[in-house]
Amino acid sequence: MAIYPIPESSALLETISSSENPNIDNGVKYEVKGIGGEQGLSTPERYIQEIQDSGWTELKDNRLGHVYFFKKEDTVISLEIRQDSITLYEMTKDAII
Repeated sequence: MAIYPIPESSALLETISSSENPNIDNGVKYEVKGIGGEQGLSTPERYIQEIQDSGWTELKDNRLGHVYFFKKEDTVISLEIRQDSITLYEMTKDAII
């Protein structure tokens, strides 16, 4: 997976090497205590800003509730925020988002 900011307090829960979704290349899931708020409905503004500060651009038109998309060069990452966890998916090069 491309270099992408991960909160320092995170713990790796799962590596996702394949998916039934043809738009997803691979992914990782992290436990991040306190992120996302109840039911993952709270936007972690500070974390989103950290992502943008590291050179990733949010594709705001593609946001789907608690799922955010960021692009850097030719890589697109999907960030799914849930209560106390985040899941990052590297999208395939020809992904439909």
